[in-house]
Amino acid sequence: ISDLPAVERPSSSKAVELHEANTAFGSKATARNLRLRKRTTLRFCKSWEEFQPVSIWKQYDADGEALKAKHDLQGGWVSSPNQLRWYLRSLSKFCLERGWVSEAQISGKIPRKIVPPRRIQIPSSAEVRDLLLMCEAESFELGQFIRWLVLSGLRLSGAAGIQWQEINFSAGEYRRKMKGGCEVVIPLLPDALSLLLNRW
Repeated sequence: ISDLPAVERPSSSKAVELHEANTAFGSKATARNLRLRKRTTLRFCKSWEEFQPVSIWKQYDADGEALKAKHDLQGGWVSSPNQLRWYLRSLSKFCLERGWVSEAQISGKIPRKIVPPRRIQIPSSAEVRDLLLMCEAESFELGQFIRWLVLSGLRLSGAAGIQWQEINFSAGEYRRKMKGGCEVVIPLLPDALSLLLNRW
């Protein structure tokens, strides 16, 4: 437990707000997830007496499983409960460090759902063709760049920063210098080279 000065205990809902205000976010997605889990916690916890992390998690998980069964949803109910688990652990630590809850109140191990293996669905050639045509119809410039990404297999940063002197058209390859001076040779499909020559 840190040596933070003891302060008068706020309401449980105020504590949740203070936790959000004092949490550093690595990305917008993390911030969005925290706000969603905060909303869930406030739904099941209206007072300090109801602040039981394991109980909150179990109520949320039961609601999710019931919803999944009611609507015959396919796939696992995994990500949201596990994200709530992360949030409740962080919130519990935050409140414990400030003396707002006791170790006994937040005792108990919050369950963790096992993430099942995921099968990646690869689109067919026709689906990829139709997608690229739709992108080009919406914005030809952007659509052509997306086509370049598909044909080259490059990431956005690599495809956007490419320079003419890095491309060897006769050898059909792209030589890119990485951090530290290391050079990577990336072969390019004829269609990718053709697109570069005709478009840019």
